[in-house]
Amino acid sequence: INQVANAASQQVYEANQDITKKYRYTATLDSRTSVICRALDGREFEYGKGPTPPQHFGCRSTIVPVIDYEDLGFEPPRPGKRAAKGGMVDSDTNYGQWLLEQGAAQQQEVLGNKAPYFRLLARKYGARDAMAKLVRDDGSEVTLEQLRRRYGATQER
Repeated sequence: INQVANAASQQVYEANQDITKKYRYTATLDSRTSVICRALDGREFEYGKGPTPPQHFGCRSTIVPVIDYEDLGFEPPRPGKRAAKGGMVDSDTNYGQWLLEQGAAQQQEVLGNKAPYFRLLARKYGARDAMAKLVRDDGSEVTLEQLRRRYGATQER
């Protein structure tokens, strides 16, 4: 169902390129979201040039159009909200930002022993990019040993 819904959405968006030229990958903000969807959440792509859900079996992600209101001569609407575990958040909140705000216990639940590396990388690169650094190009998760080799031991225990 997700594949059909996203394919239909993308066809509608592509047919209206006078209004939208890009889409935003939108993942579910909770602890069950897959590694690849966490890393893609909030990223914008031109139609036909980026990944579209589903990325895996049981994928709950979707795409939303990015509308350039200024180019159309309109005042942009006020930012909306999106659902997240724990309550509504600003619509431009990505998975990394959301997880960073959840605190160490939730980060540990989602990332396990990689949570200290997420916090370290978030301080250095920002939360969205930190989330992406936990994923390989093929969409699989970077191992704890690879993180240690790349970034050294963390000071957290």
